Amino acid sequence: MVDFGICDSPVIANMPDLQLECDAFTLTLQDIASASMALHPDVPFAWLQSKSDAVQEAYYDAIGLSMDDELDVIDDAQFFDGVNTVFADYAKNHDNAVTYMVDSHMHTYTGLDVVYRSDATGAEGGGDGISMLDWISQFPLAKNQTVVSVCHGDVVSEEDRPEHDTGYCAEEVESSYTQK
Repeated sequence: MVDFGICDSPVIANMPDLQLECDAFTLTLQDIASASMALHPDVPFAWLQSKSDAVQEAYYDAIGLSMDDELDVIDDAQFFDGVNTVFADYAKNHDNAVTYMVDSHMHTYTGLDVVYRSDATGAEGGGDGISMLDWISQFPLAKNQTVVSVCHGDVVSEEDRPEHDTGYCAEEVESSYTQK
């Protein structure tokens, strides 16, 4: 990120705690998101996320295979574990982080007509629970309105997560936010 001038940008200038990380080449996008959530605790930060993502996994594989060190390619379960790690950190540290997890390989939804059909069971929908479109339509929240994270599957703790599966929901990611 340093090569792209992020350390000199207004984003970092408005969050001085990040300047040291940026200058030390340790700043991540997750650090920026976390700092933003802390800076704006009365704003919900909501993510639409697939449990697996063919595009992100392909990029990971391509970068890994092009490096000198031998890196294994990533599988869906490893990807989902990484996703859960990021969102569990957000949920643990910020009351304003919520997610909508989809059992899918899709990379994006909102720019495609699939957004009208998707639910937590998949990009083509057909399952039960709140649809992606209905979940998105809750924003912006009214005063005292609550939005709840959505995921399809059994809710399990980190130590009980299946090693080679994405059909579960991480307990640590489950969260809700009530607009003040």
